[in-house]
Amino acid sequence: MPNLNAAHLWTNIKNYSRSFARSTIDQGTHVSENGTMSQWLRRINIPANSSTMTLQSRPMAGGNWNNVVPAASITQPQLQALVNFINNNAYDDEQHRMVLTNGIWRTFYNVAQRALVYVDHNGAPAAAPAVLPDTVPCYDCNLVHTLANISIDHQRPIGGNPYEAICKVFRCLGLTRGSVTGPKGLHFQALHMATVGGVASVSVTRNDKYTLNAQGEIYYSLFFELDMVHDLAIACMNHVINLRPLCSSCNRPNRNTTHYPNWDQ
Repeated sequence: MPNLNAAHLWTNIKNYSRSFARSTIDQGTHVSENGTMSQWLRRINIPANSSTMTLQSRPMAGGNWNNVVPAASITQPQLQALVNFINNNAYDDEQHRMVLTNGIWRTFYNVAQRALVYVDHNGAPAAAPAVLPDTVPCYDCNLVHTLANISIDHQRPIGGNPYEAICKVFRCLGLTRGSVTGPKGLHFQALHMATVGGVASVSVTRNDKYTLNAQGEIYYSLFFELDMVHDLAIACMNHVINLRPLCSSCNRPNRNTTHYPNWDQ
């Protein structure tokens, strides 16, 4: 899995200030302010002898940089908390089935030992194993399967827009304009939003759910500046928040294009 640990060292500087252009995700689309510093309308600034990143803006016609209102900043401990949250709950790209051992994931998707009905080759009742198997209901059809016969679905699909997975994880941390609504996301938000400096939202519109807020822009701008957006997207794609159980029938190839919007179109 991509290791995002290097990102948290970025703000640990002394004696001089550092600035870089704002980048963001707006309605599921990457946006970056390119060009020279004089052309930026928003930037991320780290003052001299500071480890805090602050979002600033200036008038389109030019002029002084000022902190945005309301103020938005991220401290190095908050950055470390975000990196830890992603790293500690994401899986290797080819080993995302390891989420089946994640205690929080198992609780939310109702993994449990259950007595299943067994028959022999003639259709006659057969004895169940002495130790009941771990089972999980398919998220779509609710049919119970053993873990060996369940597939793991990327809710924001691998073949879709990678920024959707980033927004899905960021939304659970209060880093998008739209609010989280599912029980799993609400659980993580209650535990981790304050530690990363996220801000709760009440909007449930689709556009807001896939648009970063000011705090989210600071984090995302840093990953973009460090050329780590691809690593971030892979980690979010295989994060516990983005993985859920589906049976083979429900997890058909065209399922995600039916269920979810394609922001690239």
